[in-house]
Amino acid sequence: MLSKLKANFPKILTIGIYVTLFTSLLYPYQDKDWGWHYRYGQYFLENGRILVRDIYSWTLAGYAWINHSWLFDPILYTLYNSVGYLGLSIAAAVVAFVCFYLITRGYKLNFWQLGISAFFFSKLVDTGIREGLRSQVLALLPLAILMYLLKKGRDNPKMFSFIPPLFLLWVNLHGSFAFGVVVLGVFFACYFFEFKKYRKRLIIIGVLTILLTLLNPFTYHSYLEVFRHTGSPYLQNVFEWQPVYANCADCHVPTFSIYLFILITAAIVKPQISEIPYFLIILGLTYQTIIARRYLPLFTVITLPLLISFLSRIKYKFLDLNIYKITPYLAVFLIGICIEYNLASRLPSFNYYRYTESDFCKNISGCPKGSIEYIKEHPPTGNGINFYDWGGYMIGKGFPVKMFVDGRMHLWDVHDYSPFGDYIKMNYNQDKKLFIQYDFSWALVDSNSGIAQMIESGTVGIWKLAYYDDFSRYYIRLR
Repeated sequence: MLSKLKANFPKILTIGIYVTLFTSLLYPYQDKDWGWHYRYGQYFLENGRILVRDIYSWTLAGYAWINHSWLFDPILYTLYNSVGYLGLSIAAAVVAFVCFYLITRGYKLNFWQLGISAFFFSKLVDTGIREGLRSQVLALLPLAILMYLLKKGRDNPKMFSFIPPLFLLWVNLHGSFAFGVVVLGVFFACYFFEFKKYRKRLIIIGVLTILLTLLNPFTYHSYLEVFRHTGSPYLQNVFEWQPVYANCADCHVPTFSIYLFILITAAIVKPQISEIPYFLIILGLTYQTIIARRYLPLFTVITLPLLISFLSRIKYKFLDLNIYKITPYLAVFLIGICIEYNLASRLPSFNYYRYTESDFCKNISGCPKGSIEYIKEHPPTGNGINFYDWGGYMIGKGFPVKMFVDGRMHLWDVHDYSPFGDYIKMNYNQDKKLFIQYDFSWALVDSNSGIAQMIESGTVGIWKLAYYDDFSRYYIRLR
């Protein structure tokens, strides 16, 4: 029995690492944009067409915007109605887990190499998956598939034939397809010089892929929308677009720094020809990742194969399961501790096993559940202002009047008019003159927000506090 157990230790350790990884990828659902994705998905399924003009805000009513993740919306709507918030959390973990499996598949890794890879992966995709299933999380899956196909295509170029249909799906799922185009271009350029016999196939596949990315409801505008995200001055006010090294606990800065150091080492210590595309991508993507933490999960999925390739070249005898009798038992013990911690300590601390609407609200800046119920019974008149973080939730919960701003609108502008830009000025800079010019009739804002402070000061008109709770304040203007 003992000998049989020892013979199966490699399998046991591998399964244990996978279980540890999956439980480490579980987080409570807390996407602030849940509500508008839900309503857009509902509109699509009920009407059979994409909602391309804004019907939820009064500041830019009728605005035609590029919803590059339109295909995600009916997916979220269906999943939420079937499995709720908890299901959306599990779905995000499943997507991330499959991404890791695809990336590591094909490498002969022992338990410690697999464990190190899983550790870095779980930490560095944290900024993406910790809010549950989002469009950018689901879009990691086609990226992981692409990395798998590019690796397998070195030996079997027929695998490249799956790339065009992959991009056809991806371009309708999320704007990160543009990064996939760059990655594909780098790999195909390297393969073009390395494999003369592949050249014709590479050209055909590459051209076909580009053409198929134009088969989306917004054609080439999907590319332009991606480029807009690189130049907006207002993105610095959105948490996920801030730098990695700017007070970001979710970015795991020490881990990210060590990861970068290992990648640099891999480029110096006996690099292989097959690793050249990864080096080129790292040169081009590292700075962009550092200044915008949103790209950290993408960076991880793209570069993890280089880490794995580097680890597979390192041989340490003392880590061999057959060197010391205690090694396999110690490894099983440590993995068991990690699984036990996740299941009995980490996940219960999120109230994960009985996640409710109240838990969701606490995790998205304290959503105004009570305020919305009160306002539905006492609908306001005129135009008002709302807390930016709550806009998506308010849409999802059927707020009776239109928003001032929400999570869709950080790049929206018409003739240099940007509601999000004005919101930043009023809420963070407490621009009283601008606030008065809008002549708001009502305000639903965070209790500690700059707008609440202006209203309470009495310098922007006379207001009545109609409703309040632990998180929100609902004001009605008297004069």
